[in-house]
Order: sequence, then C-alpha cells, then structure tokens
Amino acid sequence: MPQKLSNNARAKLQGSITAVSTSLTVEAGMADLFPVANTALWSAPGDWFKATIIDTAGNYEIAYVGTRAGGSGTFSVLDRGKEGTTARSFAAGSTVMLAPTALDIQNALAGVFSYIATVSGTDPKHEMSKTGSGAAAAMWHMAGGKMTLAQSDGSGNVLTDRFTFDQTSGDFSAAGFNLTSSDERLKDDWRAPAGDFVAGLASVKAGVYRRKHSGRREPGVSAQSLREVLPEAVVEGDDGFLTVAYGQAALLAAVALAKENLQLRGALAALEERLARLEARA
Repeated sequence: MPQKLSNNARAKLQGSITAVSTSLTVEAGMADLFPVANTALWSAPGDWFKATIIDTAGNYEIAYVGTRAGGSGTFSVLDRGKEGTTARSFAAGSTVMLAPTALDIQNALAGVFSYIATVSGTDPKHEMSKTGSGAAAAMWHMAGGKMTLAQSDGSGNVLTDRFTFDQTSGDFSAAGFNLTSSDERLKDDWRAPAGDFVAGLASVKAGVYRRKHSGRREPGVSAQSLREVLPEAVVEGDDGFLTVAYGQAALLAAVALAKENLQLRGALAALEERLARLEARA
C-alpha cells in the first residue's frame, strides 16, 4: 500500500526511546505535519511513512511508522533500523523528521528511467529504457537530419527504426499505421458528399508541383481547390495554411468512383442488351 509523504515535517521527540521501542511521541503541536497512517501489521501494510530520528551528536536512524491518528503525536507500529541504519536509543529532544531517502529516489526511478546515451556528432540519442540488461526500449536518435523513433536494446544501441521524421523535408514514414477510429460504432449522422461529388473531383486542381521550401517535385492537389468540393477533408492551421487529409479524401473518392462505375456498367449492360434485341430483329 502507499507510502505517504509530506513537506517540512519535523518535530522534537517528547520522551526518550530505546533501541527496541515500537512507538515514540513527538510534540503535539507539530504532529500533524506528518501523514496519517493505518498499518497495524507490516505483513499486510496499509498507509505508512518514514521517520528519520537524529540526536544532538548526529547519530541517526530511519524507521518506518505504521500508525498515526490525526491530531496525535504518537507514532506506533515502528519498524526500526531500516535502509542500512541501526536501531538505537534516542534522548528526549532529538529531532524526528520526514525526509526523502536514497531508496525513495531509487524507487521513483525504478521500472523506467531516462538517460542520454553517448552522443556523437552524427547520431545523438535519447533513450527511454526499462531497467535490466538487454531490456527492449524506445529510443529517439538523429541521423542525417532525420529524427527516428526506434526499438533499442536498452544499452544505447538501435535495433530497428520504427518511425522517421525528416526535419528538412517535413516527411515522415513508419512501418504501418493502425487507426481504430474508423469503427462504425463511433460514428453517426452519415451524409453523402454535397453536390455531384464525382463531377466536382474533375475540377480539382491536381498535378505535379514543386515545393518552394525544398525544391522537390511532388504529386498532389490544391487544398483551396479541394475545399470547394470536399471541405471536410481540408483543415486550416493556426498559421492560416491549409492541410489536406489525403488518405480520407482518396478513399472517399475511390468509393464514389466505384459506385458510379457500377452504375455505368449497369447502363452499358442495358444498352448492350437492347442492341442485341435490335440486331436479332434485323
């Protein structure tokens, strides 16, 4: 169960304790700076907190406090001599305080830790790793102007690149994209695209253009032009520039063209049947 913490918890020991005492008392006026705790048995701990006891000579001990009621200066169910310290006797007037220990810091970092791996001029790395030798981890690293999220070995070495962002061109690539938001159960209010969507597609400005910032030639469409036909596929950013949801727009266009193709095939089949009847009469 949870270890309890509090800020600036410090009080004076009201009476002396021996090395085997399982309770202590601090001045009542300062007691509520410490947490309330409810651990009656350490074999089944509830809420608890740590107390560091320091005498005037600098001797100290870390004890775990099992119980303290609100408003009470009595700390009981003490587990003495913890974290490498030794249970000892303390005189009245010794300081009792709640302070973070080295073990607290280690526990806070246990399980997942972050570190900067060896940095080279061409491939600096930042790895988020589980503790333990050879544990699989995620790593950001830079190479050739590209920021890549990769699987690593937990020791600063790249195993497999998973996602890459090219800061020069703005391109990104990944092994695959799995989107769960297309589930029909998450959607309602279905509507067909406004107007004659397929005819409108023919009016969209499209072709191969040159990117001004990179000079690279790319295929694509004009966002302003597509917005006239399918405004739902065009988003305006905070900077005023327009972005096209290419995948969504392309799939919708493909479905619309497939439906129209089926209609045309049906009409063509009807014409062929009529032509066959006319030829039979002749």
